[in-house]
Amino acid sequence: EKVFFLSPDVIIDDGADIPASTVIYGDAGSTAESYAQAHGNTFAKVLYSGSANTIEWRIYDNRVMLLSGTGSTGKYNNSKRPWAEYEDSFSDVVVGEGITELGDRTFYAYKKVLKSITLPNTLAYIGASVFTDCTALTEIKLPNNSLTGIGDSAFGGCTGIKHFHIPSSVHYTPDINAIQYNITDSFSGCMGIESITVDWMNTYYRCEDGILYTLDKSAIIFVYDLNGTTLTIPKTVINIQSSALDTCTEIERFECEEGSVYYTAADGVLYANTDQGKMLVMAPKKLAGKLVVPDDVTIVRQNAFNSCTLLTEVQLPSSLTKIEGATFRFCSSLAKINIPESVSYIGQRAFEGCSSLPEVLTITKSVKYIGEYAFNGCTSLKFIYIEPDSVEIASAKIVFPYDAVLICPKSRINDKGEVVGSSTAVDHAIQYGRKYIVRDYLNNSATLGKDFSYNIYALFSDNIKDVVK
Repeated sequence: EKVFFLSPDVIIDDGADIPASTVIYGDAGSTAESYAQAHGNTFAKVLYSGSANTIEWRIYDNRVMLLSGTGSTGKYNNSKRPWAEYEDSFSDVVVGEGITELGDRTFYAYKKVLKSITLPNTLAYIGASVFTDCTALTEIKLPNNSLTGIGDSAFGGCTGIKHFHIPSSVHYTPDINAIQYNITDSFSGCMGIESITVDWMNTYYRCEDGILYTLDKSAIIFVYDLNGTTLTIPKTVINIQSSALDTCTEIERFECEEGSVYYTAADGVLYANTDQGKMLVMAPKKLAGKLVVPDDVTIVRQNAFNSCTLLTEVQLPSSLTKIEGATFRFCSSLAKINIPESVSYIGQRAFEGCSSLPEVLTITKSVKYIGEYAFNGCTSLKFIYIEPDSVEIASAKIVFPYDAVLICPKSRINDKGEVVGSSTAVDHAIQYGRKYIVRDYLNNSATLGKDFSYNIYALFSDNIKDVVK
């Protein structure tokens, strides 16, 4: 047990009857310390403290941190946490009564630092990525009467947690903007989950056959204990949260219950009929060899092929407009893929870890955006032809493999046909110190760029790679 005294001068009556096994927390030299010494209690003193908005924080000499106050802890998406300097000084956190929200990223990526958390009965919402990658966290007790929502990836990557109990108060609504009344992809990457239970008084969720559903089975929230290698989607399901299938590493095929309208399956791959067209939702992790994506598919969902390590070839259709984030991430055997001229977007980490891609890859003229880490870890890639002159490339050092040569258009041309500067690919290569070749389409020539040991002007040919060996 723990008792926290926040004022150094609080009067503690000798008859307070605090059990001797209780740890007393307070300031050095305080009345709390005097009481502990007089009654044989263990005393933990404040080492560091501070405040932010309506929250105060204290770190004690026994590696406990207390958050006290009212309202939200604040969001830390683009700012440091106020206790950042002392993050190695605590491993256990107590969140005091009165705090109603753990804001986004409050304890993000504390990995081996955070080992236990105590939550108050006033807590209503756990924000996005609050506990993401807190891998040393092995259990958590969610407050049963106050908590209404759990944010996107709130427990993402918490591989040590084996069980979650969904409290009676947690809501669900199809409104994606009502994040404080939902469970929203909250368990992404929680590979250690063995069981989920739902409070008997909860009227929004149910568990059945190792799957957490909404009560009416219209949505799959998370699959935690799949029995077998085939997952059959009930005909009532119209929504599968994007992280719902994260733990389904042994799936060999998807099937859909007869009468299903929204979801369909073909060759073991799961598809959905959406307002934007047909979407490839997910391929089974055990999918091997070649896959030809149907001509009517316009969207491939984020993570659709993530970690399909046996997949060697994918043929994408000309109807496809986007390659979403992490779509082919860690497809380590993928040796052949086309980027259709219809594609305008390549998302963050789309091909990360695809270490068997061919030596030469072409980014077609239709592409308008390439995300951070899009080709990170694609160690087999040697030359990347970037055809569009004004493609937006994420402002990050790691977008392309470090040793790959970027073959870039020379100039950026506006709608009037006027040269308005060097191409965005050249700008990116120079800014981040990448090897590049400037290709002049008008003169059918090329110039070797920065980081080469010599500079020459050569006739451009399809085997330009021979020039830079």
